[in-house]
Amino acid sequence: EDDEEGEEGEEGAEEGGEDGGEDGGEDGEGKKKKKKKEEEEEKKEEEDGDEDGPAKEAIPNTISRVTYIFNSGSDRIFYVGTGDYSGALWECTLEPAPVKSHEEIPLESRAPTPSMSTLHTRLPKGVGITHLSTSPTGRFVFVGFVDGRVWVVPLINTTVHSAMALADSMSGPITTMFADNDETTLVIGSGDGSLTSVKFNSEEFFEASARLVDEKDVDMEEVAMRMLGSMPSYEPASAEDWMLPEVENPGFCSFARDITDPTTYSIQDAKLKTEEDHARAQAEQKKARVRERITEVRSELEELQVKNQQIPSNKLSASELAIDQEYIAFLAKDMETKIEEVKFELAWTVEFHERGMQKLRDYYLARLDFERIEVLGFRSPHRVATFRCPSMSQELQASLARLHELIFAADKESDDEGGGIGDPGSPGMLGATGALRSTFKLDGEAGALEGAPGGGEMTTGAQQRELRRKQRQERKVAMQDLEKSKPSDSYEDPQDVEAIAHAEATLGNFMLKTSDSYQVPESQRMNAEKKRRQMYLLEESMHAIKTEFNHRVLALRDFRGQVRLEVQRDVAALQEIDQQLGTRTEWVEGLLEDELGAPPEFPERRFDHGEEDLKAFAKQLKGGSGEKDSQEDEQQEAEEEE
Repeated sequence: EDDEEGEEGEEGAEEGGEDGGEDGGEDGEGKKKKKKKEEEEEKKEEEDGDEDGPAKEAIPNTISRVTYIFNSGSDRIFYVGTGDYSGALWECTLEPAPVKSHEEIPLESRAPTPSMSTLHTRLPKGVGITHLSTSPTGRFVFVGFVDGRVWVVPLINTTVHSAMALADSMSGPITTMFADNDETTLVIGSGDGSLTSVKFNSEEFFEASARLVDEKDVDMEEVAMRMLGSMPSYEPASAEDWMLPEVENPGFCSFARDITDPTTYSIQDAKLKTEEDHARAQAEQKKARVRERITEVRSELEELQVKNQQIPSNKLSASELAIDQEYIAFLAKDMETKIEEVKFELAWTVEFHERGMQKLRDYYLARLDFERIEVLGFRSPHRVATFRCPSMSQELQASLARLHELIFAADKESDDEGGGIGDPGSPGMLGATGALRSTFKLDGEAGALEGAPGGGEMTTGAQQRELRRKQRQERKVAMQDLEKSKPSDSYEDPQDVEAIAHAEATLGNFMLKTSDSYQVPESQRMNAEKKRRQMYLLEESMHAIKTEFNHRVLALRDFRGQVRLEVQRDVAALQEIDQQLGTRTEWVEGLLEDELGAPPEFPERRFDHGEEDLKAFAKQLKGGSGEKDSQEDEQQEAEEEE
């Protein structure tokens, strides 16, 4: 934003803030004319006040804010004020003022030295200025207004400025403003209690202001893009790093810090729990004293045991070292009684939680034959998982049982059916089969006689010819018998006749399925009952396939466990060898460890809990682990040892 520049005024150096513009070298006549002119103006203002109403209150010409810059050996003073000084940023210099010692001329006897003032920047009219300071390098002037605005004016070109509105316009006057040494971060405080840090691109802003001095046609959009592109990054900071005082100090206000400790009580809880905390503290002190006494007694007992071991003969046994055996038995019995009482008191709670756990188990796991189980590879991303296989419902199992009974009954009926042309037991083929068998037997016997070496005495050629002639006659007779038993061409098998009649009645014409008279064969007909049976069989097949696959995966898991045990034994042996040789085998480290976030290998063991699991759960119920928990664990272990 451009402001007018070059207007000049005069300022008296005395602190009363006399009107600028008076020249000490004017003659008396000029002073009289000026005084007369002022009287006329005052008279005119009084007349206007009588006409329009009551006279306006005159605003005195005072200097409200001053800042000093020492740059390159020159003194520059910037100031703002009220009256004639309002609405502008003025500059004056101390060069005309002579340096005099107070010993030569007392302060009350000195006359003010007039100095010329220069107007640099036009400020908003009627807006009070609450802050005026300079940057660490002296390149910028910071101006804060009563309405919460901040102006940054570069001294190289005071016709431009950068404006920021950060505080409340009604109750947030700017009270202070500072910049870091690099002039990239501005910290601004206002009357509404806010403390704001702003990232400021001082280098680009200074260069753009310098360009506006020499160049008139500057693309402001390009300048804005460059400033945004080279804006310093903002690093988030915490109020904890400011090292503000915790309590009220002279000149400082305490900082209201957030309460992040979960154990801290509120005001109301503190009042309610003070007595409880006091009683708990007393109990802890008493327990601490008892523990100290127990530690002393234990140390004395250990010393006695050491002395007893050093005795060469007539050593005391552990039972003899116990002074009061009856008291020890009483303590053991009392402990058992207390344990029974605790079990009795917790019986309902235990039963309640066991019933709840059983209900959850029945609802989520009882209806599963197999849950999802993943088997991971060693140092490999490969894995295989079982199917989550629900068990078949009771209705499905009953339907499958009835369906299998029907299938077995149908198979039995088909096995009981007999007869047919090709059946060896049919009457028509019995004689022919017997004749053929006899013929084949003769042929086999003849072959045996002929081909068997050493099968009997050697026959002559005449005997062999006679034997072959007899065989030909027998075969001829057998063929005649077969011809006689052959059915005639007009013979029809009753079964074939019945099958043909059934086909003619039911099958129809296969080539004309779109005909109105076409009937679907009974074996190809489909209804709801047949489709339901097919669905039952499909469900059973799917369940059987999943079950078989899951069994294979579980077998693979068992094999993986065996491999793990073998590798663990080998790794232990290798570590012993490394220890003897003083070497280290790095590639075996973490060989059997599963990756982070891996699913459990045996999820069906989720309800198996050991002593360590119970202790960890007890720590979790107490609210986390710490020094207090570790001390309690040590005390508990010591008590168990006793």
